[in-house]
Amino acid sequence: MSNKENQSKKVKVNGKWIEVSEEVYRVYMREEWRETQREYRAKKCRNADGTVCRKDCKTCPHYLEGNGLLGATLSLDAFVTEDGTPIEFEDKRVDVELEVARNILKEAFKKAKQSLTDRERLILEYFMDERSDAEIGAALHITKSGAREARYKLFVKLKVLLSDFADYFKK
Repeated sequence: MSNKENQSKKVKVNGKWIEVSEEVYRVYMREEWRETQREYRAKKCRNADGTVCRKDCKTCPHYLEGNGLLGATLSLDAFVTEDGTPIEFEDKRVDVELEVARNILKEAFKKAKQSLTDRERLILEYFMDERSDAEIGAALHITKSGAREARYKLFVKLKVLLSDFADYFKK
């Protein structure tokens, strides 16, 4: 493994630099790299078969006559059905920044759960199972209001434990 591969990679998520694996870094940077390539291609002419021109624009008669680049911009507008209806392409890209933030939050939540008491974890489990305060109270042999108070205290504790992530999903 080379020195370059051993270097830690960082991406900026919601204004914070986060250390990530090489794989996550490549996925995160892929769109930026694509845009750089698009900009590079837009500065080159293309001949009739779509091949990029390798000539110097300073010596190209077409360009020197004041004409713009020939076919430099690639477009999906040319994709149409036989009757002329444009073909729609669904964008299936994932918001990588959001996915990275979610994965980091999941890991932090797992750590936070480990710091909870057995009773607090049980209340959380009941809540995640969509049980009502009355059902949680009955299972813990406390009143409905006692269950509500215990759930409230649990969420206050989780909010403190996960306070670093308070702004992650605000847009």
